[in-house]
Amino acid sequence: MKKNKIFTIVMIATGVGILISHFLFHDLMGNSNHHKKDNQNSNVVRVDHKQDSNTIEIKKYAFTPEKKTVKKGTTVTWINYDIAPHTVTIDEETREGPKSKFFGKGEKYTYTFNEVGIYPYHCEPHPYMKAMIEVTE
Repeated sequence: MKKNKIFTIVMIATGVGILISHFLFHDLMGNSNHHKKDNQNSNVVRVDHKQDSNTIEIKKYAFTPEKKTVKKGTTVTWINYDIAPHTVTIDEETREGPKSKFFGKGEKYTYTFNEVGIYPYHCEPHPYMKAMIEVTE
């Protein structure tokens, strides 16, 4: 009987801890000031559902398309369709490239590529989300 009470208390405490963590996590994700770096772009806006060939969708924790080739000077737009907030963050922190703050469902981020090269990037809270932009002349 005593073991059942201890087990019940542990389970309740665990559940409460999970709920608190969940709400704290979502509050932090929604408040970009906790995650903003000095060199990050703030080009996050609400989506107007206009898309063109330079749009990358974020759905089901993946960037689609995963690889894209654009011309120098092209502005690429990432649109988040997931419930979770995401980032678009260049893999090499010291290099110029996309560095978004967290943006949520229904928001988009834009970045203009002004230099030729290959730009691998990822999502900060979901590092398995990887993609690449190749910029040509």
